[in-house]
Amino acid sequence: MSRLNARCLVCFALLAGSGVVHGEVREMTLPTAEDGDIVYRVDNVSKQALNAKDDRAETLPVALSFAPRTPGGPPQWTFVHRVRFATGAKPVSIRVESENRKPVTVEVEDRKPALDRGVWIGTVAPIDFDRFWAGKIAAKDPWMLQRRYTIVYADGRKSVLHQLSVLTTERRAEMVQTMRP
Repeated sequence: MSRLNARCLVCFALLAGSGVVHGEVREMTLPTAEDGDIVYRVDNVSKQALNAKDDRAETLPVALSFAPRTPGGPPQWTFVHRVRFATGAKPVSIRVESENRKPVTVEVEDRKPALDRGVWIGTVAPIDFDRFWAGKIAAKDPWMLQRRYTIVYADGRKSVLHQLSVLTTERRAEMVQTMRP
């Protein structure tokens, strides 16, 4: 088992309620594939990581969604990434990368991001919803999704936000129930 996977399992045990609770929010440190250890803030009640944010942007938790079906093709699903921007923020590029393991992989690269009421939405290339993925989605192990959002603004400023999304089996099942192929 890799160092990263072992640390993720330990962190899930903490999220699941083991350990001592101090206050309503706890800090958890996880290794990333490139950026070293990152400190995430986790709500002790919901056991979910808080959104990463700065003065211009706030990441929202990763979600699952069915992708529009192609004629004659199999059902497909995707990861949905969302960022809420402050009024007046003008992003000119957004890059979302998976930091769970090396090499870091680009999931979304949008060089002309469009905002709808201040929210940007980007999706990963659709994945066939086959038996393999149905089994992975139904598996007992949580998905600890570490994502790095690199945002460049019209004024040249660059912002990097690290988001942790914990998708438990129950949460994945809820998402699958709401998805419509």
